[in-house]
Amino acid sequence: RIQSLAFSRDGLLFASGDFYGFIRIWDARTGALRHTFQKHWGSIESLQFSADSSRLFATGCRDRMITAWDVSTGQLIESLDFEQPVFGFDLTPDGKTLLAGGWYNKFFAYDPETLVLKNEIKIGRGSAPFILPAGKQIVALNNTKSCSMNLYQWQEDESLALVNQWDPLHDSFWVDVEIHPDGKMMAVVFRDGSVKTFQRQLDRSWKESAQTMIPFRDKDITQIQFDPLGRHLITGTYSGQTKIWDLASEELLEVLPGNTRITSLVMSPNGKLLLTGNLTGMIHAWATQEKEIEPVVVGTQSAPHPLR
Repeated sequence: RIQSLAFSRDGLLFASGDFYGFIRIWDARTGALRHTFQKHWGSIESLQFSADSSRLFATGCRDRMITAWDVSTGQLIESLDFEQPVFGFDLTPDGKTLLAGGWYNKFFAYDPETLVLKNEIKIGRGSAPFILPAGKQIVALNNTKSCSMNLYQWQEDESLALVNQWDPLHDSFWVDVEIHPDGKMMAVVFRDGSVKTFQRQLDRSWKESAQTMIPFRDKDITQIQFDPLGRHLITGTYSGQTKIWDLASEELLEVLPGNTRITSLVMSPNGKLLLTGNLTGMIHAWATQEKEIEPVVVGTQSAPHPLR
C-alpha cells in the first residue's frame, strides 16, 4: 500500500513510499519512473524533498533510519541511525534545518546537507513535529493511550516555549496533520475518521474551532490537503472517494471515484495535479483543470505502468 507521497518544490517530480520500504521517484509531467530505492525495511512514513529539489529525505519509522537520496543519480547520500523510532520529521521553510522527533520528549535538529546533529531540543511532550509556514511555531503530536498536542514558539536561542497544550486532544490516535498555506488554520485527522480544526489567534495562540466543518461531519476521513492557494480542501476517505470542497462555503464541488481506502494524498505546488494513493498500492493522478490522467500502479513485484 502507498504510505506517503511528496512533490518536489519545483513540482517536476514526485515521490512515493510504500508499506514494504520501497521509495520511487516519478516524472510529474510524463509519469515515467526515474528511480527506485530500497534501504528501509519498514513502512515509509515520511517523504520530503529539499528546498532546491536535489535531495529526497525519507524515514521508515520502525527501522530507526532517516535517509537522504540524490534525486538526479538515485544514489544514497547519507543514512542516519536515529537509535529510536522516527515518528516524524519536517524541514524548516528556509530548508536549513531538518527537525526529527522520536521518544524521550526531544526534537533533534540536523543539517540537511550532512545529516549532522546541530541541536537537541527538550520539549514538554511530543514525538512528531510539524513546522508552521512562517517557521516560528512548531506543532508536536504524541500518540500514547490517546492523542495529545502541544504548540511551541521557536525562541532565538533555539529553545521552544510552550504556547498551547491539549492533553488529551482526542481518544483516538492522529494520522494526518495539515496546515493552511496562510498559517492561520490547522486540521488534525484521527484514526477513527474524525477531524478537529484549530484557528490561530491574534496573540499567536491557537483555539479549537467550536463547530465541526461540513466536510468533516461524516467521520470517514483518512487524509486531508489544502490546495496551494488555500481556497479548496481535499479529503480522502475510508470508502475510497476523494472529495474536493470550497473552503469558504464548505460546499462539495466534486467527488473523485474510488473503492479502496485512501492512504495518502498530495497536491502539486502549482495546484494543477492531485495525487491519491490507496491501500492496494495504486496511485491515481488527477489533473485539476483537465480530464483524469491514467492511474499509476506501484508495487513491489509488478512493473509500474507509466502515466500516459
